[in-house]
Amino acid sequence: MTDDGLPNRRCSTCGRGLPAKTGPGRTRRYCDASCRSKARRARQHVNKNLTIIHREGNLDNVPNVAAANHPPVLSRVIAAARVALDDVPAGERLPPLAPVVVVRSLARVVEDGLREAVQQARQAGHTWAEIGELLGTTRQAAFQRFGRPLDPRTGAPMAGSRACTS
Repeated sequence: MTDDGLPNRRCSTCGRGLPAKTGPGRTRRYCDASCRSKARRARQHVNKNLTIIHREGNLDNVPNVAAANHPPVLSRVIAAARVALDDVPAGERLPPLAPVVVVRSLARVVEDGLREAVQQARQAGHTWAEIGELLGTTRQAAFQRFGRPLDPRTGAPMAGSRACTS
């Protein structure tokens, strides 16, 4: 079935004339992809009620005050670092740059611990999908992050068993 009998067909978006239809398939409604995209954008509507009003505008903002029953996050991290690391200076007040060094050192210790825990989970037979779910990521992302074991002597990722051919 063809539209040869309808020579006045027009694009639904811009109104330009459309060529006569020949052969099977749908009847054209738009003259090109840009008119089809413009019509799709016009049809779609954005639900304005997806974000709760009192959260709108502050989703990425950090609150200025800490909860009354919890010490500030930095104090808790420094306390954890004093337990995990040997070289954290004692005392409540540290020079302004010292917490940056301490937290970075703690982050390295935590990353090493997480890598070791993932290796143990893999050796125990758990899948990358299970590990990814626990980490809040995909199995592919978990494998990319932890898939290559580290050399215990150097800490560098060990090369795989596949040889590179060029």
